Amino acid sequence: MTGTIRVRTVLSTGAVIALSSLGVGLPASDADGGSELAETPVGAVVVAVAPEVFEDVATDVSVSESEARVEAVAVDPMTQQEFAEGSATLHAEEVAIELTGLVGDTFTAEILTVADDPAIITDDGALVVEASPGIEVLVIVKEDASVQIVASIESSDASERIPLDLGDGEAVDIVVDVDGLATVRDPQGAFLGFVAPPWALDAEGRSVPTHFEVDGTMLVQVVNHAAGDFTYPIVADPYLGKNLFQGFTYSVTLRKHSFSKSVFGQSIHRPTNYGIFLNQGWAEFQARNLGQSRVNVSVRQQYDCHAAGGYFDLAGVTWDLEYDRPARTLGNWFFGSAIHRCNWNTANRY
Repeated sequence: MTGTIRVRTVLSTGAVIALSSLGVGLPASDADGGSELAETPVGAVVVAVAPEVFEDVATDVSVSESEARVEAVAVDPMTQQEFAEGSATLHAEEVAIELTGLVGDTFTAEILTVADDPAIITDDGALVVEASPGIEVLVIVKEDASVQIVASIESSDASERIPLDLGDGEAVDIVVDVDGLATVRDPQGAFLGFVAPPWALDAEGRSVPTHFEVDGTMLVQVVNHAAGDFTYPIVADPYLGKNLFQGFTYSVTLRKHSFSKSVFGQSIHRPTNYGIFLNQGWAEFQARNLGQSRVNVSVRQQYDCHAAGGYFDLAGVTWDLEYDRPARTLGNWFFGSAIHRCNWNTANRY
């Protein structure tokens, strides 16, 4: 048995209006009252090419005029006890985002704006702001307290740069890997957060060249649209998160630890970033796990096996680590993995 995630936010009438004002459409099933898709090119692009942008939006929200807050909470299925796993707060006045998670200090991102109009918080907890002339931004929160920033680029006259300040007045170390995933740490090397690899699409669903550039505490999404033959509006999508996993539970009765990848963790998982899940993910497991006395060599080997095959979900969506399984001889969990799928019954076979 695995834990469930209960969260606090929703994207309904107010956010749908905000989306429509930006030229972004929602599937009818995701809008209040089964609203029709927004009759705009960018709405069609998002729904047809990247509908996942509007999936897994959180379902309950604490809203004021100046901020919106979401808390991701795991519920133990045996005791019904709740455990906070992270939060996301959107600040209108500072045009900023704050994320907390299982590991590391608060991760802050400020959306730099040059427009005169202030940011607003909708009734549903979305943040809407004009970042610069011709670029409007909608910020929505996912059920795992990760944050999706949807930027609408209206014409070739708009800037090609969408900057985020990730320093909150302090120095940070930003490293972008070969896949475009940005990892943010403080000067001492402590983890703060991730920004998923960037993408951009024009109104006909064509990919627009985009990449991240680092300038001090700034992470800038560069969208090379002005010189190309693209149909506007163009949608670009920085996506911020902290937790790779969610729903950590520990059962003495079932003799196992259970958890699953978060929405954000699933979105960034690639075969090439095994090391992130091997290290950062394990730190999350250690930070949240209630049954530390039952973390043995076999549990760590099962975790490593799941991390290696997790991109393909070869061992299932839920990662169950049973502490009674034998430890693999010389740590060789890879042998026979196509058969045992991280659920071996012997020390050296399957």
